[in-house]
Amino acid sequence: MCKTPARLLVIEGKTFEAMLRARPEIALRIIKSLATRLESANLHIELLLLPTPNHRVVQCLRHMSDEQIALAGSHVNHGSAILVPKTVEDIATRVGLPVHEVIEVVDRLRAARLVLLAEDAGIEGNGFIVPEVGRLLEFLEFLNLKDRFGV
Repeated sequence: MCKTPARLLVIEGKTFEAMLRARPEIALRIIKSLATRLESANLHIELLLLPTPNHRVVQCLRHMSDEQIALAGSHVNHGSAILVPKTVEDIATRVGLPVHEVIEVVDRLRAARLVLLAEDAGIEGNGFIVPEVGRLLEFLEFLNLKDRFGV
């Protein structure tokens, strides 16, 4: 499925195989792309298997924060505030929940100061500020203990 208009080129199997043999860097790029997609699919499945909306949204925000940290490079870590330029709808799509449930979880996270809306921090546009990704990890551990011991 394409999100934007695209033009496709159909390559016959034998021709494609000959291209890969002649230019191994093509095969390497394809393998890297497939590995990235597989990792993304695994993360998506992991989110969908989590037991509660709280788990799903918090884990999703953690993953999105990690993605931003990776993009920012070595000068950012889990103790830094991270801007996650995503909407509630983006999160709902990723975690397989209705938007209103995601909003409820985000509101609880905002009340606990684990997450801020970008506008709360004076930043224009959509997005979330995660003041400390490490605190999200601690909250996930709390949720797991809570479920495990029925507290």
